[in-house]
Amino acid sequence: MRKVRNMMRNYLQKMCVYILSKLNETVVYDNKNVFIGEVYWCIMPLPKESLLKIDIGHRIRPYVVIDLQENCFIGYACSSKGSKKGNYNRQYFIDNKSYGIYKSSYVDTSKEIKVPYENIQAYFYELSDKDYENMLKTSMQSAKAIKNDFSLGSVLSKNNNLYFVFDIKSEFICVHPLRKNLNGISDHKTALFSFQNKQYFIDFTSVMQIKNSDDLNVISTLSRVQRAEVIKIKEKMLKKPQKTENSVRKDLYFKYPIGSQFYLGYQDSYFIYFFHQQQKAYGLFYDEEGNEKYTYYTTDFNYMRLLDERCDADELVDLISHSPYDKKTQEYLLMKIDSQRSLKV
Repeated sequence: MRKVRNMMRNYLQKMCVYILSKLNETVVYDNKNVFIGEVYWCIMPLPKESLLKIDIGHRIRPYVVIDLQENCFIGYACSSKGSKKGNYNRQYFIDNKSYGIYKSSYVDTSKEIKVPYENIQAYFYELSDKDYENMLKTSMQSAKAIKNDFSLGSVLSKNNNLYFVFDIKSEFICVHPLRKNLNGISDHKTALFSFQNKQYFIDFTSVMQIKNSDDLNVISTLSRVQRAEVIKIKEKMLKKPQKTENSVRKDLYFKYPIGSQFYLGYQDSYFIYFFHQQQKAYGLFYDEEGNEKYTYYTTDFNYMRLLDERCDADELVDLISHSPYDKKTQEYLLMKIDSQRSLKV
């Protein structure tokens, strides 16, 4: 039975190659009728000896066009199965339901490939503007991750503290701290994480931004399956019932006016106060030269000295608007800043 299946499969693969080659006879592809964002079935651009070693049904695969040259286009290879090699964050997922194609696919943005126009066998489909832009963002994040040797799902060490990477931006990375215990953390806002024979808790309630240029050490990187599991836990843990307009952001409270500034003597740095939540003060740390470090929280004001200075309203609006907080939180804080501004007047 297996022999019959293999014979049928090889026959169908040969027929597909034949049909594509016949279709290709009627079209001459070049940089005038191939466009960026389109996906084409192409013979893999490999030396003949290497191509012959590949099963005939896999010698033709889809490529996304990202740039055009005179004799070839630059593209990313697509596969119906995500690559098990390398970092999974380099792959962009294409949902087949959006395009009416048979299978969903993954675009490998880690490697740009030159594909001669003569290798094109047939037009497949065209990516939407949204998918194309998101694919390029994945490529940029991938390049940044490769440069710094970390990726989504990495565990980093900085100043003897551990952090879990959940997002990568152009100049900084977004992380959740890892804790050895649940002190001060609600147990339903964490995920248990184990490596090197030790257990840690990923604190989803805390969001930090760390500059890519900082001295970072990669301790470990989760596999695709592990990271998917952590994301699933995070979404489940942080999911909250929809709030009515009257109850929006009642979980935030203010012990100091927004924009109050504190000095941390033992760190020789400053802290701009934004709000309190769950007995934690959230704000922005910066050094004496005014360089922003990250948004974070602190639970200890014993070593902080309240300064007379306070950020002006316009500066606060800019800081909040570019903060990592969700839209409702930003709107609520901006409303509070406006009320503080009117009180001053």
